Amino acid sequence: TIVTNNKSTVTLSIVSGPTGAKLGGAFTAKVVKGVATFSNLSITLAGNYMFNASDPGLTSAVTGNITITAAASAKLFVASQPTTATAGSVIPAAVVVDIEDIYGNLATTDTSIVNISSSPSGKLSGFQSANSVGGVAIFNDFDFITAGSFSLKLTDGKLKPATSKKITVVFPPPTQVVFAAQPTSVAIGKKLSKVKVNVESATGIIVATDISTVTLSIASGPNGAILGGTLTAKDIKGIASFSNLVLKTAGTYTLEATDGSLTSAVSAPITVG
Repeated sequence: TIVTNNKSTVTLSIVSGPTGAKLGGAFTAKVVKGVATFSNLSITLAGNYMFNASDPGLTSAVTGNITITAAASAKLFVASQPTTATAGSVIPAAVVVDIEDIYGNLATTDTSIVNISSSPSGKLSGFQSANSVGGVAIFNDFDFITAGSFSLKLTDGKLKPATSKKITVVFPPPTQVVFAAQPTSVAIGKKLSKVKVNVESATGIIVATDISTVTLSIASGPNGAILGGTLTAKDIKGIASFSNLVLKTAGTYTLEATDGSLTSAVSAPITVG
């Protein structure tokens, strides 16, 4: 039976719930006609709770289980990311993005699409969007197209975006040389237009930190033909340039570019005549 003439004070407290949870609002209330009413209680940490109601001198009471769910999705949070990567190779560890409410709770029912981009922009290749599952979007299949120091920007519609910590991206080792520019025809005795040879990784990244030397020679052409001009060049930011090459015998040629133990390259045909 409700004791309607009781005028004591009832206090609520958390009996069980997530670590660090705090009960907000007025958690003490005067009894009015045997009833204590709590109208502005709040909890910002989602989870399962039980509460205790106590009143000095009286036997306390414990609620049943109460589930507090996350509020509406409000922001993105980078939960995990790599700090280093190699240009042209898939990132070594996944970028994990949480979708959270304004209190930092994981929005477990959210299934929206999160997009990822680089800062500075335009430095990514591969999958740059991911569906969230249980409020979590995972990116593990993209790479940086060049070396440098980059951060990642995560966006999802009108939600507050997130920015990752800086990621240091290094160049991969050089493995090959590749003709990047060459003539297709030239008059006898005239200088060939500038020939450029890239020093690249196995994935086709120009290795701008490489400072090796590239050498050109005739791969195929008329017997006795000689390639004149400067036949060796230091590569600058991964590119070796040759500007004074000359062929004085008519015919069809290919040139070979070599650089130490790197895989060599043969040019397209060049017609001299």
